[in-house]
Amino acid sequence: MNLITAHTEHGNQANTPEGVPPSDSPQGSLIGKLANVRKPLLYLNQYGKPFWARTRRELHNQVGGGRVSIMYCDKSDGSTVRVGYVIGQHWLTAYQPVETLVTTWR
Repeated sequence: MNLITAHTEHGNQANTPEGVPPSDSPQGSLIGKLANVRKPLLYLNQYGKPFWARTRRELHNQVGGGRVSIMYCDKSDGSTVRVGYVIGQHWLTAYQPVETLVTTWR
């Protein structure tokens, strides 16, 4: 892996992998977090068949190929949200795991 030298705003130098911004830059911290934490999402097609994938490319390979389009949904308040992908003949809706803290009452 090639290393490049990046100058931080404080004037000191930091060695970082080529193409990756330094961790103290706004981009660097976000990219580092996403690269290390990305977990697979559950996608269900219109027939209820599940697919687990971390990236769109991974999902595309699992489905078997085809043209990729983004799938949108209109909400009741008039806004539009992105809900998944249409890949070939599969309409895939994404579901993201949610963690909720459970408290016990005593």
